[in-house]
Amino acid sequence: WQLHLVTGWSMGGMQALYWALLFPEKVQRILPFCCTARCWPHNFVFLEGVKAALQADSAWLGGRYIKAPERGLRAFGRAYAGWAYSQAFFRAEQWRELGFTSLDALLDYWEQDHLEQDANDLLCVLDTWQSADPSALPGFGSLDEALSHLSARAIIMPSSSDLYFTVEDARHEASLMPNAELRVLQSDWGHCAGGPGRSPQAMAQVFAAMHDLLAS
Repeated sequence: WQLHLVTGWSMGGMQALYWALLFPEKVQRILPFCCTARCWPHNFVFLEGVKAALQADSAWLGGRYIKAPERGLRAFGRAYAGWAYSQAFFRAEQWRELGFTSLDALLDYWEQDHLEQDANDLLCVLDTWQSADPSALPGFGSLDEALSHLSARAIIMPSSSDLYFTVEDARHEASLMPNAELRVLQSDWGHCAGGPGRSPQAMAQVFAAMHDLLAS
């Protein structure tokens, strides 16, 4: 079997990169967007901040909570909201395009969204994210060595305004891949530019990259 294209946003994009590394004979093309192969240090520190907000809730009880640590989950959501978009997104009040009538409404949404998640499941996701490092895969001693073996045709597509999966980090990684093109996703929506269906302008760029890869 062959996979003509593996793609994904955020941690889904991380998985696309790992599929290409682990199954080079199966994966022909990849389009990871709004992500990097490795969790770079500033990204790691950002996640430590939202993790600390959750764990500061006395109801968390070191992960052995009896009832959901709601104050911690609310704090996690509020803290994360400022990172998910960009400064320009907030300055231009682009949150109105998502149907919010105020910043408080957006923050309330992020709180409610995280109240629906299990705290330990959420922390496991962060741990998986923070642990991302291709050099830890069997047979690779460094990031440079790992990414130099990524043979799939690739378009690496970071968001121009992503605050934690930055263009600089993605550009560095793409430079280590033999068949990769860096194509920046131009958007003021920060990391959420890649959220499927959220920004038609951003999605048009992603679909165009998919078309180009499949035509190559």
